[in-house]
Amino acid sequence: MDESPLPTETEATAEATRSPRVFRFSLGTLMILVLMMATISGMSVRMNHLLKTTSNSLAIDAPALAVIAITITAIAIVSVRRGTLHQGMLQITVCCALVLVTVGLMEAEWTRALRYWFQACFALTVALPLLLRRFAVGNGGTDPRRAWVLWTSEVLLAAFANVVLVLLGILIQIILTEEL
Repeated sequence: MDESPLPTETEATAEATRSPRVFRFSLGTLMILVLMMATISGMSVRMNHLLKTTSNSLAIDAPALAVIAITITAIAIVSVRRGTLHQGMLQITVCCALVLVTVGLMEAEWTRALRYWFQACFALTVALPLLLRRFAVGNGGTDPRRAWVLWTSEVLLAAFANVVLVLLGILIQIILTEEL
């Protein structure tokens, strides 16, 4: 008998309708959650402080909208890539940290450093992880260090995509509100 390695239609349907895995709450999950909440809080406070002089409603709305945009975009990217909860939380943490540094540069009025910040973000979250990924994949094998490099590079690449998508959304909102 020749058995096909591909699942039959009924097996595929049963696999798709099976309930999701049970969520296990671990110490690692709690640590990433605390780190994520700390960066979200820091970003919100710094944005609020920076925008307090312009208008009160903007000082409240901008940090809330930034957190919502980063979180929703992270959920979308993790869902599309079929990532884990840890990857999503770490992606939100990295995005908020990048925005926090940007707000800090704006607050310090370091315009020249701000000009180069986007390129530095690209180098740290795209170029470097792709280079490390190339060396990790090239060596072969299945050691834990290689798996960690691949996992981390996926998170960093998704974090940069998240920042770019959020910035595009903010730009569109500014354009729409200026014309109205």
